[in-house]
Amino acid sequence: MKKTAIFILALAFVVGLTSPSFAALRKDRDVFRGKLVSVDRSKNEVVVKDHAGKETRFTVRGAIDTNLVTGGDVVVIYQLGTNVATLVKSPRKK
Repeated sequence: MKKTAIFILALAFVVGLTSPSFAALRKDRDVFRGKLVSVDRSKNEVVVKDHAGKETRFTVRGAIDTNLVTGGDVVVIYQLGTNVATLVKSPRKK
């Protein structure tokens, strides 16, 4: 029972470290929220429009999630000073 509780606590800690809110705490990363305008899987690029209407192009490091929907809300975690995204995903539905 004690090992299970420690495992669950460790798993919750790891999940917390990978969430978009944790990225905002890191000095080398930032969070961008908006609507997905386009996806170019051949170039690993996405274009996201923020709430002010400005479009930003991100190069995604790694594979692009196949569940992304054009026009849908997305959260992008990217490296400051670049437009290199380390994560692009749809926010959780409440």
